[in-house]
This record gives sequence, structure tokens and C-alpha cells, in this order.
Amino acid sequence: MELNKETSRQALHFALGMGFLLLLLLMGRNTLLFALSIALASGILLINQLILGRFERIKKIVSMFERKDARFFGESTVWYVSGLLICSTFLQNPNEISAAIIALGVGDSFSNIFGRMGRMRIPWNKGKTLEGMVAFFAGTLLSYFFIGPTAIVFSLAMAVVETLPQGMDDNFVIPIASAIFFHVIV
Repeated sequence: MELNKETSRQALHFALGMGFLLLLLLMGRNTLLFALSIALASGILLINQLILGRFERIKKIVSMFERKDARFFGESTVWYVSGLLICSTFLQNPNEISAAIIALGVGDSFSNIFGRMGRMRIPWNKGKTLEGMVAFFAGTLLSYFFIGPTAIVFSLAMAVVETLPQGMDDNFVIPIASAIFFHVIV
């Protein structure tokens, strides 16, 4: 059951990323910023209501996608949207924002799905696998369509960031690391 729940979570993770990417490509950065802001604010309001014991049906749906160790309903989604909002605020170039969304929506989803099947543990983080890191790298290479050859270095850098033991949700760390990458490296 837990494998199916995590796979469902990653499918939602992927779909959110592709939805935000599509919004950026069709409507532009300002619309994406507006949508992320509305999503974050309404999500926080909904989480408050769930914590107060309201909307039991919605609570059941949210719990189908939430990790067992989440501190509150919707925690991963709050980090996901917050990270993308901050990243999209600091980055002006839609191609760089697209690369960050791909790293989070595709790379991170791939690393989770394929990493769970992996056997070769990464020395600096025994909770991660080499197979997951390679899957992250491969998925994030789709950013090539937006940032060209820089995608190789970007994909490798984000794959390494994803494996670091951080103590923070990678749904937040990956978009922030993406923004730092494009400000410092590019």
C-alpha cells in the first residue's frame, strides 16, 4: 500500500510541475507568480481548516497523497509551491524558471520512483541511491529544451543537491538551489 501511495504522490508531484510549466509557457511569468501566490494562500487556509477538523472528505483525499511523517496535512505541497514561488520571484528568465520546474516536477519525481528500486547507496546519504540520482539527472535533462547545454551542468548540480542530507524538504530546496545556480553559475 505504501508503495502505491508514494507513487501516487509522485504522480501528483509531476502533474503539478507540468501544470505550472504549462501556465508559465502559455501565460507568462506574472501569471505563474499570481497562480503560485493564490495556490499558497488558499492552501494554507485549507490546511488551517483541516487542522481544525473541518472538511473531512477533503482531509481523506489529502491524506492519500501525504507522507506518513508529515507534520501537517499538505506539508509537501506547501514546500513545493513556496519553493517555486520564491524561485520564480528571483529568476526573471522564463527559460531558467522552466528548468527549475523541470528539476522539481520531473527530476525529483523520477529520483523518488527509480531510487526506491535502487540498490547502490550514496556514501554521503545512505537514504538515497545512485539509481535515484541518475534518474534525477536524466529527468532534469529535459531542461535542455529551455537552457541548452547548460542543462548538463544544471542537471548534475541539482541531482547532487537532491542527495545532500539537508534536514529540509527537497520540494523547497531544489527550486531555491535552482535560483542560486542561475544567479551564481550562469
